[in-house]
Amino acid sequence: MKWLEALTTIATTIGIRFLIPIVMTIGIIYALRKLDARWQAEAEAQIIPATTVFTSSRCYDVKKCSPEQRANCSAADRSEPCWQVFRQTNGGLLKDECLSCGYFFNVPTPVRI
Repeated sequence: MKWLEALTTIATTIGIRFLIPIVMTIGIIYALRKLDARWQAEAEAQIIPATTVFTSSRCYDVKKCSPEQRANCSAADRSEPCWQVFRQTNGGLLKDECLSCGYFFNVPTPVRI
């Protein structure tokens, strides 16, 4: 009977030695996946308003330009974003005004796939 007691002790020790780290690893994986899902939801919530600003309105709507300013603006009647129009007429450089414009910063960056 001593061999049965010894075998039970060895099996229990090996079981504890492997089971505790496996259970802890599974728990950590579960917690990290929940945390990652929350972070992804927060990131998507920040991206959605930026895309709606660009797709639903023109720069003169966002900046609330008067009709006189629109008449004098070369970007008002173009389909391209305003900073692209001004960049083409400025030798490829952005205007200083564009670098501090909220409309420019809220537009999502196009990504090539």
